[in-house]
Amino acid sequence: MKPLSLKVCIVGAGPAGLVVANALEQHGISYVILESRSQEYLRNRTRAGLIEPGVVRGLGELGVTDRLLSSAVFHEGFLLRLHDEEFRIEFAGVSGSPIYMYPQQRLVGDLIDLLPSSKIVFDVADVSIDRNESSGATVSFEYADGHRRDVLCDFIVGADGARGISREFLARKGIGSVSHDFGCDWLGILVDMPSPFAELVYAVSRRGFALHSMRGTSQSRIYLQVPRGSGASWTANQIWDELNFRLGLERSYWESSMISQQMTVQLRSFQLDQMRHQRLFVLGDAAHIVPPSAAKGLNLAVDDALHLTRGLLSWYLHRNEGDLEVFEEQALRRAWAGQEFSSSMTSLLHYMPDEGAFSSTLRDVRWRTILSRPHSLKEFSDNYTGLARHD
Repeated sequence: MKPLSLKVCIVGAGPAGLVVANALEQHGISYVILESRSQEYLRNRTRAGLIEPGVVRGLGELGVTDRLLSSAVFHEGFLLRLHDEEFRIEFAGVSGSPIYMYPQQRLVGDLIDLLPSSKIVFDVADVSIDRNESSGATVSFEYADGHRRDVLCDFIVGADGARGISREFLARKGIGSVSHDFGCDWLGILVDMPSPFAELVYAVSRRGFALHSMRGTSQSRIYLQVPRGSGASWTANQIWDELNFRLGLERSYWESSMISQQMTVQLRSFQLDQMRHQRLFVLGDAAHIVPPSAAKGLNLAVDDALHLTRGLLSWYLHRNEGDLEVFEEQALRRAWAGQEFSSSMTSLLHYMPDEGAFSSTLRDVRWRTILSRPHSLKEFSDNYTGLARHD
């Protein structure tokens, strides 16, 4: 087939890739998105939906937040259950901004709907970066019907996740990375019942962590800290017993509920040493993974995309390469800020099986410092809402 000749080839139709595509579309800059999964899968894949105010503001400047702003739930605080005590942390009153609850799959659907269907190729296979040089780049892929095609482009946006070809390409080029395993999992369940709480609940106990959140008005999303690799063996009765203990809800509240989805998430971190190589820019989960404790994954990915968009538009509209030149340095700084708070939040929320009384007591002291000292609460709130990452 005749090669496609475009300005930008975007690999991956997750939030990061779609944000870049929407910006290019609005300014008439040619692009294509290559996505290995189906559109139906992307629109229905349940993902967390805590979105920071700075990210919403950036998306608003791009003009893609009409549905989000009309449907999102605004949260100004969360409930902290520390052993048998309960506290409310009102981060919005301290930081000046609420957070937005809007499922990631709905954001993905919104961004897809704003693009011409011809610009996204779903169900592709065998994507390969064949050339990545200062003079340009070539990406090849296979359509669902088996036909193969080349894409000739100025830049590649690698937004294809942790198992995509972008990260793999950088590894083959000798680009280093660092990682950390926190040693436990989250067992996540989707329950077909409305949340009994108006806000998120973070429950910290010596039996393990629990998080209670909502998915719309009819479902609850709940996570339990479990030993590594044990998630599949948990029965409904075991789950209800732990929810009773960790969240302080009566068992009778759960007994009529139906678990419609059950999955396990490993708590780990990963960070590439570089987020650019020649004409390839790597965004989101392809560049960094954070534990879900602070809900920074989606926000970091969209942050990457918004800042890369600024660089691409400066280049194509004004022939100014300055923002592209500083993208990697600034993206790594933001990513490491997200890594630091995610790691800190993981430590604050989880009692690890092998930790002693010293570590356990320090955790309680840290929480009580946040609760009792305005400066500590301000620092925590700014990090929780993402404002600290943009200072």
